[in-house]
Amino acid sequence: MGLHPAVNKKGRKDKSESMSMDRRTPLSRYLSKLGSARHSKSGDGLSELLCVDGGSTMRHLDEMIQDMEFDDQIRAKLGSPWDLVVTSHLNASHCLKSRDFIGAFDYQVSTINAFIRTLPQNDNWVLLGLYTLNQDLYDLAIASDEQLLKKNFEPTKLEESARIINKSFSACINDREDIISRSRKWGTYYMANLLFKVYFRIRSLNLCGNVLKAIKASQPPEIEQFPLGDQVTFNFYLGVLSFRGEEYEKASDHLEFSLKHCYSGAKANKRAVLEYLIPIKMLNGILPSEKLFNLYPDLRKIYGIFANAIKSGDVGMFDRCLEKHQRSLLRRGTYMIMEHIREMVIRTLYLIKGSNSRLSLDNLKQALRVAGLDIEMAEIECLVVNMIYKGYIKGYLSHEHLILVLSKQDPFPVLGNKP
Repeated sequence: MGLHPAVNKKGRKDKSESMSMDRRTPLSRYLSKLGSARHSKSGDGLSELLCVDGGSTMRHLDEMIQDMEFDDQIRAKLGSPWDLVVTSHLNASHCLKSRDFIGAFDYQVSTINAFIRTLPQNDNWVLLGLYTLNQDLYDLAIASDEQLLKKNFEPTKLEESARIINKSFSACINDREDIISRSRKWGTYYMANLLFKVYFRIRSLNLCGNVLKAIKASQPPEIEQFPLGDQVTFNFYLGVLSFRGEEYEKASDHLEFSLKHCYSGAKANKRAVLEYLIPIKMLNGILPSEKLFNLYPDLRKIYGIFANAIKSGDVGMFDRCLEKHQRSLLRRGTYMIMEHIREMVIRTLYLIKGSNSRLSLDNLKQALRVAGLDIEMAEIECLVVNMIYKGYIKGYLSHEHLILVLSKQDPFPVLGNKP
């Protein structure tokens, strides 16, 4: 039960007690809250106090900065390295308030380095604070790089943030706490996801492999035991990495997990998953449904015409759409798979023309020319062989007679059904 100011018989606070409380500076109150959070091992409380733009910091920031300049109570109350955590944190917030993002970033780095030094004396109750500090670092890095660009300097803060976040990640996976419920290894996937986020942003996907190796070597608890949000995000990044490596079946498994378990209200996150999952499904003959396009009309603008081209076997339409969206597809890393999907359009053309068991490649060449694709016979033969190899068509090619002989049983296998 908390203590309350003395109350006189008329119900008013005792004057001396009120004056005593009034003399507590904002900095003193902040330090008391931090002390309480540490004493009670309140991760939520610690996180709120260390948020670079949090209310507990920003509300009386100018007064706390002034007090900090001549008041040694921080070191006296907290000791090292917590005193460095607080002073660096307040300075980071002060720079942020002044819109000096570069200065705020540099102080945030100092805050995290000092905070990491506190970890050996604490168990995993501090993880929420670690998450907040590193997430704020990421946000400040983006703002700092934009500020550096405006000043005609090279943007380097995101790359620097990757090194600092990696130190926090290592502090989690290398924890030697024997009691697993108290281990910082429970921060493994949150910090890994934040690292992936940075690596994707700076286009250093090759570094993601180091993270995966480190996780495997540290032997954390099974991922199914971690918060669902960590699992969803981790599977998303694994899915995209597999996608970029053209391991589409593996990518599909990870992305489907993310889509299925993603929070229902997180529409932007679901859209990010679908940007990669839709092309994989299209490659397997599964086209997006109208219901899906109605939910995500912006995806219809990209994939709707592709889907129509596959249905109609219109190679020209597909190629025009591929050219129109080339830049956005390259940016997403989905251009290559759309080139593979182009074979699905030609397969549809085979379906239209292949009314009997034999299909003349000359007739196919003419059909392709009408559809807007004028190519040599050798390339047509290559396309046919590729589709037979991939299982899009069952049959064999007679090179001598330039005829595709279709299988009597299921010459065009059903690759999938609409979702």
